[in-house]
Amino acid sequence: IDSTLHKDEGLAPLLNSSDFWLALLPSEDGIQYLFSVGTENRISEDQLQQFIDQFSTQDDELSNYHGAITHHRMGFHYTIYKGLWMFSTHKSALELAIDQVTAGTTLLTDKNFKEVWNTKGDFIDANVFVNYSKFPQLPITLTDSNYHRLVGQLSQFSSWSELDMTIKP
Repeated sequence: IDSTLHKDEGLAPLLNSSDFWLALLPSEDGIQYLFSVGTENRISEDQLQQFIDQFSTQDDELSNYHGAITHHRMGFHYTIYKGLWMFSTHKSALELAIDQVTAGTTLLTDKNFKEVWNTKGDFIDANVFVNYSKFPQLPITLTDSNYHRLVGQLSQFSSWSELDMTIKP
C-alpha cells in the first residue's frame, strides 16, 4: 500500500512525514486489519478521493458513524477523522478505531505500551508492537486446536514488547 501511495505526488509527503500504522485484530471470521496514518491537515478529503478515483470510478457508499463520514468502495471502508486517515476491509474494524479516537483511548494512554514506546528505535524501517493480552487470539485463528492452550499461555508472558525492523534490499 505504501508503495502505491508514494507514487502519488499529493500523498507521498504524507507518508514521508507520518507514522503509518497497521493493526491486526482478531475476529470470529479470521483476522481483520486496519491501516491508519496521521494527516495533520496535509491532505484534504478531496485529494484522497482523487487518489482513490484512479482505481475505481464507482461512487462511494457514504454513512455517518458517530460524526465520522465513512466511505465504502471496492470492499474498503475508510474515513478521514480527527486528523487520521483510517481504512480497512472490515467496517467493524474502522468503527472500533473511530470509537477509540472519539473516546481518546489511544495506545499512548496505555501505561505499559507507553513504556515500550519510549524504548523503540527511531532510525529503522518499522517498529512492531505486540500486545500479549490480545496476541494469542491471532494465532488461535490460524492453528490447530491442539496448540490453542500453549498459544493461550502467551498472554501471561508480558504486557507489551517491541521489535525494531530494518529491511535490507
